Amino acid sequence: MAVFTQNFKKTIPWVILFFILIGVIAFQWFASTTAIRNRSVAVVGECIGRTVKDTTAITLRIQTMGATGAESMAMARSAYNITAAMLNQFDGLEIQTNRWESFERTEWEGNSQRTIGIQTTIGIDVSSKNTNDIEEVLAKAEKIENVFPENLRMFASNEKLKPALEACINDAVQNARAKAETIAESEGARVGEMISAEYGRTADEAMPRPMLMRVMAADSVAGAGFFATDAEFSVTVRAVFQIK
Repeated sequence: MAVFTQNFKKTIPWVILFFILIGVIAFQWFASTTAIRNRSVAVVGECIGRTVKDTTAITLRIQTMGATGAESMAMARSAYNITAAMLNQFDGLEIQTNRWESFERTEWEGNSQRTIGIQTTIGIDVSSKNTNDIEEVLAKAEKIENVFPENLRMFASNEKLKPALEACINDAVQNARAKAETIAESEGARVGEMISAEYGRTADEAMPRPMLMRVMAADSVAGAGFFATDAEFSVTVRAVFQIK
């Protein structure tokens, strides 16, 4: 019995060492398989999309100057009421007042500033899918005192832009996957599921175009050369794919 006990005590360290080695091997195997499973590649997919510009817009700026704030505001409100009545003659216009402010105007005289009056400015954005309506708005606005058309532009409405944008996002994702596959194949691997993705969009926005009212009254808006027929935008998708 004493011999057995003595031999058993000698065996215990070897048994412990054996289990330690098994644990180390199992840990290394698990770590290596986890590393393989967690391998990934990050790529950027791109797409350039186009859609038809279907909406024409103009800003009508009402600007008045008076000796007092009350006088300036009264003149601006009068021009605003006349403009609003004119716009109400059209069906299908989108109208939004984007600016209404009144402030003191000064100018330098020698080394000091002097007040030259109180300026009131009102901005009205007018848009329509019918370019002819905008032409008529311009013609009528020209005849209203203290009203100045500006920022003529054409853009794609949300109804036009949404399906084109969704299609372009899909193309950008496919472009990203194709790039990931090229990288994976160079290492003898395959692309798995997409782990994460985010996208951004940049648009070719219409440039603001100040206009002389008399020039625009003489020339057709549609034939003035201000508009491109398509709205162009780009989509980038930053995606991470699993590598198998």
